[in-house]
Amino acid sequence: MKFIVMFSAVIIGVLFGFIPHFTKPRPIIWRWVAILFVAIASVLVFLTPTAGSFSQLKIMNNITDGYTIDVKFNVLDGSPEFNSAGNYWVLSTRNPEAGSSGNAVPQIIIINQKDLPDEFTTDKMIVANLNYDKDSNRFIYNHTKSIAPLMTYPYLPALQDKIRIMVFHVPMAWVSVVAYMVSMIYSILYLRRRDLKYDLYASSSAALGFVFTILATVTGMIWAKFNWGSFWNWDPRQTSILVLMLIYAAYFALRSALDREDLKARLSSVYSIIAFLTVPFFVFILPRMFSGLHPGAKGEDTAGPVVSNQPGMLDSSLLYAFGLALAGFIIIYFWMMSLAIRYDNIKTKYSAASRRLSV
Repeated sequence: MKFIVMFSAVIIGVLFGFIPHFTKPRPIIWRWVAILFVAIASVLVFLTPTAGSFSQLKIMNNITDGYTIDVKFNVLDGSPEFNSAGNYWVLSTRNPEAGSSGNAVPQIIIINQKDLPDEFTTDKMIVANLNYDKDSNRFIYNHTKSIAPLMTYPYLPALQDKIRIMVFHVPMAWVSVVAYMVSMIYSILYLRRRDLKYDLYASSSAALGFVFTILATVTGMIWAKFNWGSFWNWDPRQTSILVLMLIYAAYFALRSALDREDLKARLSSVYSIIAFLTVPFFVFILPRMFSGLHPGAKGEDTAGPVVSNQPGMLDSSLLYAFGLALAGFIIIYFWMMSLAIRYDNIKTKYSAASRRLSV
């Protein structure tokens, strides 16, 4: 299911990108689709609660006493009951990990307050922040985070709520790969046909790929600050993306150093082809060859949240927000590329007209 959603997102983005052609204005519905995809993904990112399980809370408390996480559950019939001696409520819940069957082992939650919150009188799913008491093997209620959410994100101890940035960070990185690949394709077409329009397509795509690489790096740095303690840690993935940016910075330096259009197009096309050969290595291979802080590094239990088959990672409601964001960013990339190409064509025609008038 995961790879079907991701493959579909890429196909939808590419189809919207190539239809109509780059040199034609984007239809209004085309632009609204791009904005709508990213907007829905953004809403899902910020409004969907992250929810773990009772067993995860137990495991985390074995590591750190007093640890709290948000847990999702349903209230069982005949619950809760008020303990007048202790002035607290005892709530029996159905454990979502055991499914919805009647033989699911109930989990006991203590609500240390006289007035029972209204949400515990319904059969709706609840996401609440809980503690775990090892001595009594019971869970202590702190506060409610969400009532009857449409979906929840998985709780991963290493990521926690910071897992949300993956919906923006990873699609931006993938779009940069798509942009560099498109630049390589048009560079090959230029070398075969020697038509300068292909050089324009290649350079425009490389420029947008560079922009998305910077955006992926910045969002990754924000995540690193809150997860690892500093914006830059020289993790293998951070180092590889920095080297990749330097490679493409050299591409633009080469273009700016040449005045002859045919020579600039020829040399930069060759460079673009060679540069793209390094992209899969620096993005997908090198970071997995060395131990590091980033998920998916050598020695990790998984290949990373996106490609891993481990349950509870991207195989969840987070997948749909990720797919929408991926499709939306690909469409926006092609939209920006169309604008850049049409702007350059207008500028070229204006310059040619100005030269004719001056003569």
